[in-house]
Amino acid sequence: MAIPVDRTRIAPATWNDVLGAHAELAAWGLHPVVFGGWARELHGAWRYEGHADVDMLVTAKDLSVFDEFIASSGRAEFRPKRHHHKRAYLRDRVLVELIQVRRTPAGLATDFYGRLHRAWIEPLSCPLQTPCGTVLPVITAENIQAYERDHESVERAFFEAYPHLRAEAREWLGCERLPYDDRKLFPQ
Repeated sequence: MAIPVDRTRIAPATWNDVLGAHAELAAWGLHPVVFGGWARELHGAWRYEGHADVDMLVTAKDLSVFDEFIASSGRAEFRPKRHHHKRAYLRDRVLVELIQVRRTPAGLATDFYGRLHRAWIEPLSCPLQTPCGTVLPVITAENIQAYERDHESVERAFFEAYPHLRAEAREWLGCERLPYDDRKLFPQ
């Protein structure tokens, strides 16, 4: 298989990983917003079934701030997730993805894979209490619903940016649909 991912290096994520990643990013002056499966779980849209990673939206002018954070934190960058709109790193073997949100004249947006300019609804986040009792900024339910409606467009942008991976995804995943929560990519 040509997709260069060593899945043995990745551990399942827990609430402690979400809290730890959020605290580290906030201490560095970033303002992370919980996204992905963890946000869906807090909104009651997804029953906990285990999570393969921690997704954070971070408003940033460019990706250099992510690169600086990863380099200064001593964490290992996870290169297979290095894209036009995000960076990822391993935090104690847990995959943490940082997805850039830019403020544009029209509002907040992410340029997925350099191919899809996708706007976010403002406000981007709302405070929600985690099962641990900590309150974190979490993407709003409206943004989750809008992102899920647009997920096929995000997938198309991925395959436009990486057409050579279409056949590999079909072989590896059995389809050309990218798993929304990465559980199929990184089994636990």
